[in-house]
Amino acid sequence: MSKTILFLSTVLILIPIQLGANDTTATIAGGVITYKKSDTVSMDSETLKISNKTINVTYEFTNSSDKDVITDVAFPLPPSPVILGDTTRVFPSWDDLYHTQSLLDDIKKASLDKEKTSTRTLALREQSASFTDFTRTVNGEKYGYGFIVQAIDSHGKDITKLLIDNNIPLSATYVGGFMESGLVNDNPNIKKKLKKLKLLGINNKILWQLQISYVWNQTFTANKTTKVTHTYTPHVGKHWLSGKDMAKFEDLAFTHRDMTEDNKIEEKKFTDYCVNETDKISILSMFDKKTAVKKGGMINDDNITYRVQEVRYILSTGANWKGSIKKFRLEIIPPTPTSIVLCCFEAPLKKTSEGIYVCELENFTPKQDLKILFIDHEL
Repeated sequence: MSKTILFLSTVLILIPIQLGANDTTATIAGGVITYKKSDTVSMDSETLKISNKTINVTYEFTNSSDKDVITDVAFPLPPSPVILGDTTRVFPSWDDLYHTQSLLDDIKKASLDKEKTSTRTLALREQSASFTDFTRTVNGEKYGYGFIVQAIDSHGKDITKLLIDNNIPLSATYVGGFMESGLVNDNPNIKKKLKKLKLLGINNKILWQLQISYVWNQTFTANKTTKVTHTYTPHVGKHWLSGKDMAKFEDLAFTHRDMTEDNKIEEKKFTDYCVNETDKISILSMFDKKTAVKKGGMINDDNITYRVQEVRYILSTGANWKGSIKKFRLEIIPPTPTSIVLCCFEAPLKKTSEGIYVCELENFTPKQDLKILFIDHEL
């Protein structure tokens, strides 16, 4: 069974995401690479390329000591937002366990019903788990990795073993349900166990999150430079930006499902993205009915709405190395040539003739993480 699950989990990464037009999704920040603090290995360069489709990072490290440095490395995904408010309509792209178990259920159902393929199986094949296409190379050679799955309760306690011992699936999404009733409603025995373990809240809310981490062992050869790359598909927050016909800039509003760590709706505002006056004019020009018709905005009486996308990247962990990053290059690639790109960064971003936003720094120590907003009628 474990081999079957691993295989199905791999298959799911090949399928593109199709999200319902009426839904918003939660933004999940990627980019956390956790190394041990090093006194001997420095980061000579980092090139970070971010788009709404792919994140690619290329590092060059130098081990200045006479001994190889061997260290454990982790790429932890952010905890699933299952318990962070009303996110039951957020597609669980981070949760391979949910997709695997759901697909196995549908295969079983299709077999019992003597169907070739169930409707739900077809739907799953039209969607993909992000992050699971994470790849890494070392000096040009591709390497694999392991992974750790943990269930974390609402108090921050690891309850993985507790769930396994009670034959409860680790995926909170699978137990609670995504756009369906879920195991907690379909299986009275599971519901009884969850109540006894105090893992079930009001309205059958599942009181734990899934934490997945990719892990591997990295060797930095003595007195040599090691080139490392990581590539993965970010989980993009797809939100809505709305305003009335001929609206004022301060009256534009976001509709989204992002939550703070203390279970409150995140206050999403333009100051998070450092909007300049030119960008304000460009954004406001989209909010009149004639322009909205041309640019594909949704018009409902006097209200105009556009789809916007947000990508986050955790950059601050780049400070774990000996000294600062000697050479740093950030590239933000817009979805389309006409996209408006908003991002607060520690230095100015310059737009190239190819439409890419670029910043190059020397002796850089990252102190903040990235929030990038893409606004365009074609999104």
